[in-house]
Amino acid sequence: RTGTMICAILIDKGLFKEAGDTLQYFGQRRTDLNVSEQFQGVETYSQIRYVHYFQKLNSENIREVPSRPLVIKTVNITGLNGVGRGDGSDFTLTIFNAGSKVLTCDFKSSSDCDAKYDPKTDRLEVSLKSPPIVNKDTKFMFHCSSKGVPKAYDDCAFFFWLHTYFIKDLHELMFRQHLDNPHKEKTWRVWRENFSVEVVFGNVE
Repeated sequence: RTGTMICAILIDKGLFKEAGDTLQYFGQRRTDLNVSEQFQGVETYSQIRYVHYFQKLNSENIREVPSRPLVIKTVNITGLNGVGRGDGSDFTLTIFNAGSKVLTCDFKSSSDCDAKYDPKTDRLEVSLKSPPIVNKDTKFMFHCSSKGVPKAYDDCAFFFWLHTYFIKDLHELMFRQHLDNPHKEKTWRVWRENFSVEVVFGNVE
């Protein structure tokens, strides 16, 4: 979190224009090769995503992030074959918005969602029966009941943060390198290269 704020300050002060350049600079300055060769920059992808968000606001001279309520309609996941039960039935999704829990959905048996896995395409489609309305910062957290699926930050399988103002074309597609916890190479024995999550939104009518 400290690195995220430092990168934002460097952009705000005009020292860097691009988020990628700022993140690279911070990582190089913070990593002490005399102690370890391990990269010490901003690694959690949601934090990286928010540095890019800030860069966009700064370039457009926006000082207060506009409100943009959206409806979460569907969550699509690929690459679950070999992960836990292999069909997503051991996963639970919890969504938080404005500091409150707005949805908890057990993919195996829940009245709040309809989860369908297609083994031919290795794709799980989760349709939310009562789509929640979210606005601004929104957290998606996925837990898995199978012991073989690693847990890391937030004691869950994976998670990510999104801000509704920055959603393009009413959907967000993220591959494993864009997801918090699966972004770490040590977990790639479980999270394969084709693992992805797509969140499909709708406008509030």
